[in-house]
Amino acid sequence: MLKRFQRKEYFCLAAVLLVFLLMSLYKLTDAPLWYDEVVEFYYSKYLSGPIQGVSIYNSLYERLQFNSFQPPLYNLIMHVWLLFSESEWWFRFSGVVFGFIGMLGLYACMKMITNWKVAVLSVFVSSFIYELMYYVKEAAEYNLMLMLLYWMLYFYFRTFRDLTLKNIGLFTGISVILLYTQYGTVLAILPLAIALFIKAFRQKDKSFAEK
Repeated sequence: MLKRFQRKEYFCLAAVLLVFLLMSLYKLTDAPLWYDEVVEFYYSKYLSGPIQGVSIYNSLYERLQFNSFQPPLYNLIMHVWLLFSESEWWFRFSGVVFGFIGMLGLYACMKMITNWKVAVLSVFVSSFIYELMYYVKEAAEYNLMLMLLYWMLYFYFRTFRDLTLKNIGLFTGISVILLYTQYGTVLAILPLAIALFIKAFRQKDKSFAEK
């Protein structure tokens, strides 16, 4: 009986993930690359040296510091990504991959705090949110950021339920990676970190009182 329910859950998950994938890939390159995407392409392709017509700075870190003020993780990942192909479709497909992995994080998070049916429904509904589908078709760092945010929330709830060093380490690790993607995510990380600190303090205080 348990295996039958698990098969049903996995079938439903695969189905909604397929819907998300189809919606994301639909007209992926229908619009030309936006200016921001072109900049991200050149920043990622050429990590060193000035880029004629794009940037006068000699390194990725200088460009990001003076032009966009964002961490370099996205561009470093995309540098590796572009080694396989430099086509427009492949470049934008990166956003679809980040979005897909993000949906797995959303599913895991919602399943933990509710149940698998609500989790599946969350992924399905997300596939029809216009703003999400619009931006997932772009090659931009916010797709990586959103993916990591979903997984950070998952590890937060996991750590809040079971406050172990392993879970704390996982939450801390993905938070650091998230900060290395977008500095502004500190506004999301800090309240959750404080909540875990308070829980740990109370749990320690309770254990001391029981002794």
